[in-house]
Amino acid sequence: MAHTSVDIAAPGIVAPPTKEHLEFLQKWTKAHVKDNNVFVLGPLSPDGIYSFDIVLFGLLRLRGYIDTTSLAFQLEALLHIPILGDISLGEISGSLKDGVTLAIGISGIATGSLRFYLQNTWDLYVDIGLDTIVGDWHTTVFLFTIPH
Repeated sequence: MAHTSVDIAAPGIVAPPTKEHLEFLQKWTKAHVKDNNVFVLGPLSPDGIYSFDIVLFGLLRLRGYIDTTSLAFQLEALLHIPILGDISLGEISGSLKDGVTLAIGISGIATGSLRFYLQNTWDLYVDIGLDTIVGDWHTTVFLFTIPH
């Protein structure tokens, strides 16, 4: 399980945000970021690699690939924070035959986990349990059927 930490103070920011700043950021995000999902699924390459780039809830980005012959899986998860940009939540690799879990623990940004697993042999799902400064998500999402 990968653990990632970042210093929340970006260049030009003297101190971490206050509770009031975080409340404003959450309100602004709810008002201005569309809560939609975007799926960009690449073609299946001749060597069996299937790439994907998915945005869930308008803020959670999942990009990576699957080797469709071995079900080896590699992924980077990113959280889009308005003004700050994309923050990496971590990278993970493993076999989807066993399921793959990314544990997330970034102080002041995001905590929780993403668990990727297969149902019906080829259907990829993610269990999301994330608490972040821009929103909280606790749900299961069907991502796509792996081509084979």
